[in-house]
Amino acid sequence: MSHKQAIVVAISAWVTTIAAQVDVTRESGGSVIEHHTPVRQDSAEIVELMIREANVVAKQLKLPEDLPITRSSLVSTYIVPRRFMGAELGLGNISTTNYNYYVSVGGKFSFLEKRPVKSAGEDWSAMLVNHLSPVKAMDTNAAFCLATQWLSALSIDVTALNRDCQVAIRAWTPPGTGKQQFVPLYWVSWGHSAKPAAMVELFLPTKTLNQLRVEEAKYILRDPLVSSDDTVTSKPRTKERDAVGR
Repeated sequence: MSHKQAIVVAISAWVTTIAAQVDVTRESGGSVIEHHTPVRQDSAEIVELMIREANVVAKQLKLPEDLPITRSSLVSTYIVPRRFMGAELGLGNISTTNYNYYVSVGGKFSFLEKRPVKSAGEDWSAMLVNHLSPVKAMDTNAAFCLATQWLSALSIDVTALNRDCQVAIRAWTPPGTGKQQFVPLYWVSWGHSAKPAAMVELFLPTKTLNQLRVEEAKYILRDPLVSSDDTVTSKPRTKERDAVGR
């Protein structure tokens, strides 16, 4: 058995354990597959607004989605109850088979999560087998550049994030490797005073966006879909938005 194979075998149990936790987190902490929400008179309008925004996001990030996203594309929806709706909690989220889209912080699109085709354990095991590399091959600059490109495409104020926050870039160094080997799964984050402001999780070899989060509305330069008085807003559609919906 080679040294690389021994490392993979040694941590396979660890991968299985934490993968189960991640699957639960993504399904329960993120977007739940089945939601039972009170019927609201404006529910259809809210879902349509989120679908419209998801189409724009998917186009801006060049996500592997079958555009345009329509109601029939959705596998789940969640609408924030009116008593909680507003600029702080936003509208809710919608999910396709590929991604979860959240309209949350500041009533704006603020979170994106890739839905695993397989379980997280299978994905991580494959990464271990195929992409375990010596730590000298780590390329944090490439990870940072890709993360900022995606944020900029979404009209996130990267200049302000870099000015206001501390930037941290880390890659997955599985236990048992003595931190001498890593997998090119990167987390690029911005924060200040121990408070996260933004984070991008990406798999560099395939330039796959796994997760993107912006936690502070002031850095999101997109139009809000819900105002501070809980009113759902439907602003004039730009040419780009109209083009996506065709």
